[in-house]
Amino acid sequence: MKKICFFLITFLMLNLQSYATTWVQVGDYEYIDKDSIVYYTNDHGEIQFNKKKFWLKAINDDEMYKDIEKLLNKKVSYCINQWIIDTTKKTYVIKSGTLYDEKGNVVSSYSIKDYELNWNPIVPGSKGEYWFELVKKPRYLKKMYKIQSTKQYK
Repeated sequence: MKKICFFLITFLMLNLQSYATTWVQVGDYEYIDKDSIVYYTNDHGEIQFNKKKFWLKAINDDEMYKDIEKLLNKKVSYCINQWIIDTTKKTYVIKSGTLYDEKGNVVSSYSIKDYELNWNPIVPGSKGEYWFELVKKPRYLKKMYKIQSTKQYK
């Protein structure tokens, strides 16, 4: 009986998937989770191959969330947003997000239904275009991660 339990536990441990984030710095205060870049599945469960979603973390530089902090009467340390880009129309939208304090506690969060999304054009030469290119062709993001992780250990 002990052997069966041991093999069952070992089997389950080896087959459980682990989900982790791999943040790659893409700006002074912005990071993209390179492992989160996938095709977008809409609210009806349909995969849309012309759209990709990803998570972006933005660190508060004391000015970024000033208005939100006044509204909520709480200090915001960083925000993690789920972005969607349409690679054919070259547009973007933020689908959901969560604001955190310096201890990692949730300050506020939101999520938007597909029919409420307000798509924005990606402006040439903007941060949005830079992120668009990194998500559209994630191999560049993977190269950036390699360089950043190599520098970290030198």
